[in-house]
Amino acid sequence: MSSATHSPRKRLTLLFAAIVAAVALAHASIAVSAPPASVTYYASPLGTGACITSSTACSLAAAVGKAEAHAVHGSAVTIQLAPGTYPPVAITGGSETSLTLAGAGAASTALSGEGQSQTLSISAGKKVAAVTIEHLTLEDGNVESTIGGNLYVGAIPTLELIGDTVTGGQATGGGGGIAIAAADTVDISESTISEDADGALQLQDGAAAVNVDASTFTANPEGAIEIGAGAAGSSLEIENSTIAGNLGGAMTWNAPGEAAIYGSTLSGDTGKAALALDSSTGTTEVQLGGDILSENEDSCAIGGEGEFLDDGYNLAEEDTCGLTQPTSKSTLTASELDLGALAGNGGPTETQRITSASVAHDVVPIGAQLGEDGPVLCAGSDQRGIARSQPSASSCDAGAYQVAPPTLSTSSISVAEAGVTLQLSGNNLSDVSAVTFGASAAAGTITSQSASSLSVVVPKIAPGSQTITVTNADGSAQLAFTVVANPAITTSSLPAAVRGVAYSAQVQAIGGLPLYKWSATGLPPGLAIGAFSGKISGVPTGLGRYVPTETVTDQNGVIASAHLAIVVTAPSVTCASATVLRGACLRALARPVISAVAQSHRIWREGGALARITRLSTRKPPIGTRYSFTLNEQATVVFVFARQLPGRKVNGKCVVPNRKNAKRHRCKRSVRAGKLSFTAHGAANKIFFQGRISRKHRLAPGSYTLTIIASNSSGSTSRSLSFTIVR
Repeated sequence: MSSATHSPRKRLTLLFAAIVAAVALAHASIAVSAPPASVTYYASPLGTGACITSSTACSLAAAVGKAEAHAVHGSAVTIQLAPGTYPPVAITGGSETSLTLAGAGAASTALSGEGQSQTLSISAGKKVAAVTIEHLTLEDGNVESTIGGNLYVGAIPTLELIGDTVTGGQATGGGGGIAIAAADTVDISESTISEDADGALQLQDGAAAVNVDASTFTANPEGAIEIGAGAAGSSLEIENSTIAGNLGGAMTWNAPGEAAIYGSTLSGDTGKAALALDSSTGTTEVQLGGDILSENEDSCAIGGEGEFLDDGYNLAEEDTCGLTQPTSKSTLTASELDLGALAGNGGPTETQRITSASVAHDVVPIGAQLGEDGPVLCAGSDQRGIARSQPSASSCDAGAYQVAPPTLSTSSISVAEAGVTLQLSGNNLSDVSAVTFGASAAAGTITSQSASSLSVVVPKIAPGSQTITVTNADGSAQLAFTVVANPAITTSSLPAAVRGVAYSAQVQAIGGLPLYKWSATGLPPGLAIGAFSGKISGVPTGLGRYVPTETVTDQNGVIASAHLAIVVTAPSVTCASATVLRGACLRALARPVISAVAQSHRIWREGGALARITRLSTRKPPIGTRYSFTLNEQATVVFVFARQLPGRKVNGKCVVPNRKNAKRHRCKRSVRAGKLSFTAHGAANKIFFQGRISRKHRLAPGSYTLTIIASNSSGSTSRSLSFTIVR
C-alpha cells in the first residue's frame, strides 16, 4: 500500500479531525465577533461630531441613528445627553438588548416638542428588549388626532422611567403625557408627571404591567392615569407615591384588570372620583393599604364592574371605598389628616407633608403586612427615600410621607468653641435645615450632611453650658455641650535678654481646650519655645530688638497668636574690685565679640578685585565669596589665611611629605598664606573677597582655613571658617 492510500479507519480518523478543526475555527470566529458588553454614544444640543466621546458629541438624532444601525446583536447601548434642550426624536428600530437615554438631570436636560410635535416616540417593534429614560424632562409635546403628546410607546417589552419629568404635553387622541400602545412592563420611579392634558398616563392597547414608585402626578387637567378599554388584563401597582390636584380624578379603569395602591397619598383630585371603576366588560379589583384619601371629590366610585379591597390602615374622609378593616377609618376630617401643601420636602419628587399631630402618624405597626399578599409597609421607605421604621418607634405612618425628625446618636460634646467644625451623627440628617446654638439660637454653618452625619461650624456664642438644636421639617433634636472662649495669649510683654546669658520667659494663654501646643518664629538666635510648655529659653547669641510671632493651638485646632518683642543687649561689666584678677576680668569683658560669622560660598573661583568692606551692598558677585560677621563694637580685624596641604605624621608632627616618610600616616599641614587687616564696624560687616590679598599677592587654588581675629586694647577674640578656591 502506497503512502497516499489510507485504510477506512484511518480515513475516518482524518475526517473527524477535520470536523473538530472546522468547529474550532467557527467558535474562534464567533469569539472574535462577540458583542461588547456596552456601547455609549454622546449627544449635545449643537453636536456635530462622531458621537464617540463627550468632546465629539453629535446631535441626538445622529446618536439614535447610530444606535439603530448598531450591527452587533446583544449589546447594551446608552446615549448620554449633555445638558440643554433637544428637538423631538423617534426611535423605530435597533438590535441591542437595551437602549438608555441618560440625561444630566431633569432640571437641566430636556426634549421638547415645542408645542408642535410629539416629543419622543418609541416604536421599536420589540426588537429592543428594554428602553430606559432617566434624568430627562419630556415637555411641550403636541399631536392632533393621535396619542402620546410627550411620549408614545409602541411594541416594546419593557419601558423604564427613572428620575424624569413629563410635563406640558397634549394629544387629542389621549395620553398627552404618556401613551402606552403596546408594552409588556412599564416602570415609573422617582418621576413627576404634571400639567399634561388629555390624560397624563394612558394605557391604550394590550395588557401591560405598570408599576409606579416614589412618583408624583399633579395638576393634570384631564386626570392622572387611565386604563383604556383596549388594555384589558392590565395590572397597576402604585407604592409610596402622591397623586394630587388632578382635575378628572386620579385613576380611571375602563377595562377589567387589577390594581394595588399601597402607602400613597391621593389628595385634591376633582372632576370625578379619585378612583373610578368604569369597566363594563369585566371586573376590576383595586387593593388599598396604608393610603390617605383626602379632599377628593369622592374617594372611590364604581360605575361599572369592580370592587375595592381594604388591606388595612387606610384613612379617608368619606365612606365611598367600602373600607371594612378595623384598622381603616373613613369618616375623618381634613384637619385630622393634617396634610400640607404639595412641596419639596426632600427626595426626588414633591410630597404632601403630615405632622406628628396627624391621625396618619404612627398608625401602621412595625411588621404589619397589608392584606394577605401585600408588602410590610414599615419595612420600606417613603416617597422621599426616608426609612419608615424610625428609631425607637413601634409604628410608621400611612400615606406617602413618613414623619422623620432628626435624631442624634452623638451623646455629648464636652467642649466646643467658635470656628470649630463639629461632626454629628444620627438619623434623618440629610434634610436638616438649621443647626442653632444656645439660648440665643445662633446659627451654625452646615458644611456637609447625609442621612447619618452632619458637619457644622460653631458660631460665636457666649461661653458656658449650651445646647445644640438640629431641626428639619418634622422636628428637632438637642445635644448638650459646653462652650469655651477661643484661646488667647495673655502675656503682654517679655523681659529683655543679655547676649551670652541664659534666658527664660513664660508665655501664658487662656481659653480653648488644653493641652496647648506652642510654636514661634523669628526668635533671637539661640532661643526656642517649648512645644508644650510655652516657655522661651536658651542662650541668645545675637544683639538687637526681635519681634517673633508666638502661636498657641488648642486640642480643637483653634489658633491664637501674639507678637511679643525681645530685646537682646550686650553684657555689662561686673568684675569684683577686691580680687587681683579684676584687671584681667575687665579686659576680658571689654574684648570685642564676634558673632554671626558666615560666608556666601565655600567653594569659589578667584577674581581680580581687592577685598573691600561694606555694610550696604547685598549684590552677590559671580566669582569670589562674601564673608559676614557682627561686632559688638568697633575693632581691628585681621583675616589670617592658612592653606591646608598634605603631610606625613613624623614624631607627632605633620611634616612635608618625602620619600623617607612616604609610608607614614597622612595628615593635613596648615601653612600660612597671608593676611588682611582693616577696621570693622560695631555692627554687621560684609567683606567681598576674590582671593587677592594685595595687588601683587593672591591665594592659589586649594583648601584654606580663615581665622577672623577682632582685637582692641583689652584683648582679642577669634572665629574660623573653611573654604576652597577652584580654577
